[in-house]
Amino acid sequence: MSTNLGNLAGRFSVYLAAFVVVFDTAAIIPILSLYAMELGASKPLIGLIIGVYAPVDIILNIVSGVLSDRIGRKKVFMVGMFIDAIAMFLYSVCKTPIQLLLVRILHGCGSGLNMPSLMTIASEVVPKKRVSSGLSVLGLVFALSFLIGIKSGGRISHAFGYSFLFRLISAIILIMAIISIFLIPETHYRGRERLLLKSSSLKEIYKMLAMPFFIAIYIAVFARQFVRSVITTLFPIYISEFLGISVREARRVSGNLMSAPLYTYIVLILFAGIFADKKSRSLASILGLLLLSLTLLLIPAFKSEELLFYVMLLQGIGDALLFPSLTGFVALASSDNQRGRGFGLYSGIETIASAIGGPISGCLAAFLGTSDAIRIFSIIPLISAILIIYPYYRGELGRDKYN
Repeated sequence: MSTNLGNLAGRFSVYLAAFVVVFDTAAIIPILSLYAMELGASKPLIGLIIGVYAPVDIILNIVSGVLSDRIGRKKVFMVGMFIDAIAMFLYSVCKTPIQLLLVRILHGCGSGLNMPSLMTIASEVVPKKRVSSGLSVLGLVFALSFLIGIKSGGRISHAFGYSFLFRLISAIILIMAIISIFLIPETHYRGRERLLLKSSSLKEIYKMLAMPFFIAIYIAVFARQFVRSVITTLFPIYISEFLGISVREARRVSGNLMSAPLYTYIVLILFAGIFADKKSRSLASILGLLLLSLTLLLIPAFKSEELLFYVMLLQGIGDALLFPSLTGFVALASSDNQRGRGFGLYSGIETIASAIGGPISGCLAAFLGTSDAIRIFSIIPLISAILIIYPYYRGELGRDKYN
């Protein structure tokens, strides 16, 4: 009984920590550029302050994966949490844009260490036969945290000021870090594998990326996040150009429509995790990718707010199918001394897709037009689905191989 209670407390603390580490990033999204402007940053410098987070995060994602396999998941996660807490406090005392830039880099380091180690722990605190279901809970927590964070950050800073918001988040992270010391389990121990872990980390990563299975899965990870970046960049522009409304009204409409995927994602992701565990992760991934491709094809076909709302619901269904199936694949297909690297690559590829999706889609839209650019990008999740369909029907990606 005590063991079961300990396991439940460990899982709950993992999900609570997941809420906190997403909340801290989401809460400052609406206000960071305004904060930088009030500190005297020029527009190019504001862009650098916002954008520097991505490359730092990518590098630390890989570092986190390697260190998680070498010294343990929990240790890496705890370091990331304390760095995050320090960074959020330092945001509140910035006096110049350069100071803000340096703090932003520090924040990227903390978040880069956090996410892969946390996802690895989350995949290891549940039985292997229910790993996608466990990770679907993690995906649900991420979505709820992001939704609450992005809605509350602007309101809290408006009511109490920037410094209050930053220090409040810093205190929450610090409290969560202290709780994590006692409740989050260490799921990976150095034992007989110690000698194996002395091999080159880069060689291990190259080996994983050279495996056809991992190539197909990581392309799917890239496709999912790239589609989200394309929609974030081009969908508001499409609303403004083709719905015949003012730019001010377009902001309201695009905000309402772009929140629609969260509804279906939140409602369906737990069911998607169960489906992935009991039926097929491959089939869930294929269906999710096809729905993302269909979303991009249908958006330019409609100029009605109501119809576009239903189209955007498809994106949420696709995301809900993909998250537990792809993370489940990474968890089950990597060995204990590779799983940290597996999730490090997962998080790094997501960040790369987010970072390049906006600029690439914006350039193509300038050249071809917004509607055609959105349609063309539908080929990316479609190709990714085909890469999974082929080995799936050969029996190489079925549920039996990894359950």
